[in-house]
Amino acid sequence: MNRRIFLKSLGFGIGSLAALEALSCPTYIGQLVLEKRRLLLVIGDSTSAGTNGNTGSGPTPAVDTCFYFQRSGGEIHVMNPDFVSAPAGTQFPKAGIDYYAAKARGLTIIPSGLGGSFITNFGTNWSSSGTQRALALADAQKALRKLNQTTLFGIHISLSVNDATDPSVVQADILTAWTDLITWCQTNFPGVPISIDKIGVTAAAMTAKIAAVQGYIDQMAVNFQGVTVINGMSVMDSLGYMADAKHPTQTGNNYRGALVATWLNTL
Repeated sequence: MNRRIFLKSLGFGIGSLAALEALSCPTYIGQLVLEKRRLLLVIGDSTSAGTNGNTGSGPTPAVDTCFYFQRSGGEIHVMNPDFVSAPAGTQFPKAGIDYYAAKARGLTIIPSGLGGSFITNFGTNWSSSGTQRALALADAQKALRKLNQTTLFGIHISLSVNDATDPSVVQADILTAWTDLITWCQTNFPGVPISIDKIGVTAAAMTAKIAAVQGYIDQMAVNFQGVTVINGMSVMDSLGYMADAKHPTQTGNNYRGALVATWLNTL
């Protein structure tokens, strides 16, 4: 007896039959079922998106293996090498490629980072009085609804190099801001794992303040459960992958993307 005949034999009418079948059938955007998508909210500055120079495009993911949410229009799109806010490459195509290869799950990036933003209450920022948290929260909520999911898979943060390199920002305020941001993430997305890409600059640009902020980031993994620190930006200069004082080349972005995928594989 086929499924439709079996359901009808139980007394379900045509309308009920259609409703039951809709509940049991997978939903698609593209060719990958929504149940196999993994939503990753990305918070940060320009290092959370791409480089600021013409260093080449990221790798091209296979069709329907990784995706991104676009704030403008609120739609999910198949990821390309230079997706939204990354005119010269990004780490996330590589992260998506590696994650799909390991897990056969489609990484879906919510790219809420903004170049030039600060973690402290300075300029355009991610503090409690800034504009960026509300935008990221709205992005996440829309993406979750779009994929019919209830929670994020993870949050990735690449932030605070602008604070660390700007003499106007008080060093102690950066530690306070990191604590406040992680608390905000865990309050709004309870139980969601968080990774932080430790900041890094070229050796010529290195200062005691930057080193202290690197230590503050390490401290977040000690002070909060579910927080992992990734040594991505912090090793770019030693590997020869810096395009300028603050930003990596695309080769560096690919390295960082592989680290993000390695972290995701553990979740």
